[in-house]
Amino acid sequence: MKRPAIGFLLLLPLGMYGVAPNPAGAPAESLAYVLDSAGQTVTAVDLASGKSTGTVAVTGRESLAMLIRAQLDTLLLTPDGSRLVRLDPGAQRFTMRFGLHPQEKSTATIIDTKTMQVAAKVDLGWGLSAFHLTPDKKTLVTICAGYRSQKPEETLASEIVMMNMATGEVLGRIELPRPPSASVLSKDGATAMLLYAKQSERHEAETPAEVQFVGIEQHAIAGKITLDGAPDLPVLAPTGDYLYLIEKGMPWGKPEKRVNGRIHVISIKGMKEETILDAGLDPKGVLADDAAGQTLLLSNGAAVKGQKQVDGELRVIRGAAIANLVKVGTSPQFIRLSPDRKRLYVVGWGELTAIDYAPLSELGRIPHTGAVSELAFAPDGKRGYALHPESSKLSILDLEGEKPLASVTTGRGGIKFAKGLAAVAATAASATAAYGQAYNMSVATGGVGYAPYQVFTVAPANTQIAVKPDGAFVYLLNSQTNDVTIVSTSTSAVVDKIAAGGRRLQLLNGNGVLAVVGRNSLHRIDTGTQKALPEITFEKNLLDLRISPDGQSALALVDGSVAVLNGANGEVRARLTGFKHPRKAVFAQEEAAPEPEAEEAATEQ
Repeated sequence: MKRPAIGFLLLLPLGMYGVAPNPAGAPAESLAYVLDSAGQTVTAVDLASGKSTGTVAVTGRESLAMLIRAQLDTLLLTPDGSRLVRLDPGAQRFTMRFGLHPQEKSTATIIDTKTMQVAAKVDLGWGLSAFHLTPDKKTLVTICAGYRSQKPEETLASEIVMMNMATGEVLGRIELPRPPSASVLSKDGATAMLLYAKQSERHEAETPAEVQFVGIEQHAIAGKITLDGAPDLPVLAPTGDYLYLIEKGMPWGKPEKRVNGRIHVISIKGMKEETILDAGLDPKGVLADDAAGQTLLLSNGAAVKGQKQVDGELRVIRGAAIANLVKVGTSPQFIRLSPDRKRLYVVGWGELTAIDYAPLSELGRIPHTGAVSELAFAPDGKRGYALHPESSKLSILDLEGEKPLASVTTGRGGIKFAKGLAAVAATAASATAAYGQAYNMSVATGGVGYAPYQVFTVAPANTQIAVKPDGAFVYLLNSQTNDVTIVSTSTSAVVDKIAAGGRRLQLLNGNGVLAVVGRNSLHRIDTGTQKALPEITFEKNLLDLRISPDGQSALALVDGSVAVLNGANGEVRARLTGFKHPRKAVFAQEEAAPEPEAEEAATEQ
């Protein structure tokens, strides 16, 4: 997790990963574990043989509430690989006033991986809303939201529960005053910090924002502080000493009524609010840089009378102070670091600001057109590739010379034109039908008739970018035209546009094949010849594609089946049936899964 996205957190994005080749060439003898919530099973799959080595029954079922919090309906693996922990949020239904209403307790099922038998099953609490793992992966910390109701008999307690990952022993269980809006575990795993949002309800006294500190080893509440304002986004300082709570402020409306955001700096060891820092107007685009020991935060600049555009701001936060403030391009959106970490780039509306990272001095600004959804780099950091979602274009930028080089249109123009004609035709048909309804109404009533009609438009393109590890080619997936545009980085020319609809790009082992994860297929492109390879099809929806840590194998999770693939080329080695909706898989080679918060931090809000 996952709690609803209420903030504007931005860390380095999850993108397309290259996989280093394995000289041995043969698939490693390892296991993967597949969770089928709908089928209520966990299955061990031998990746070398493509056969199941055991299946165990678990609780769980798919529902709308579970899909909303899909990352909580998951499978965790202990570092030594001896235990699996299946987290089941339990059945829940949605209510208009108080949100999700748990119908049963969430549970943790401990599975012995050698015998594929249940070793223990633990009731956690009502309404699992978040979980954390301590750094040693020995303790699971879960937050159970409970349920508020005007009927006392329907009220369910909010709790924080600490459990031993190996044995399932409940180490501590603490009832909470109300459901926390966010939870954070300190870097050393010693303290959980629960943020309670400010509440103001009709006919009730206002409840201020609070932070509650929980000692994980002591299994007890260690302290509590009350906060002024309405902070809602928690960010851990890279040093681990502080928790930053970012408050949005009031960035909208007339200039004189706008209010800057704030940063509440909380001392974790001292369990107190150290200070409050100015966050600028409409804070966004947070980047916690662990290597540099500092946190970066973007904001808009204050309005200046007579100026349509004003510079944005970049704040550098170290400890409990703002160490530096750098002016950047107008309306900054997000931050990217160059591959060598020597330069920092702030992507804004209409220009890219280049900053020498060590002294934090501006190097220059590179103009581009419109909003940018992603900025990728050549491996040597000399070129940048900016995606424009509204126009489906790619801007190729000379980062050393600080100037734009070329603009490339992604997607096939004929497909766009055909979709545009279809939208016009659908709108005309809807308008004609509405006119007929209005005419009939006017005749029947002897007055004026009215009838609504629908205007159809072509949905904007959802584009993704991938750069070949040697930097020779850039690949752009366009969901509007269902194709991949291949661009030569040496000439900035389009090499080809290959029909390949999908939602994600994935380099396979050795980087020789680029896979496009589609609705029920894998489209493949040979990154040597830049030609399409035969498509790998599945009978039903392809839910996910997972690559093993050694890159030798991959799992295609499909409605009704699981396919074991060759990790280098995507060819199917084996198909296992008997599944319903296998949505989660973990590999025996990898450590326990990341916390939900780590996933959320990797998404752009």
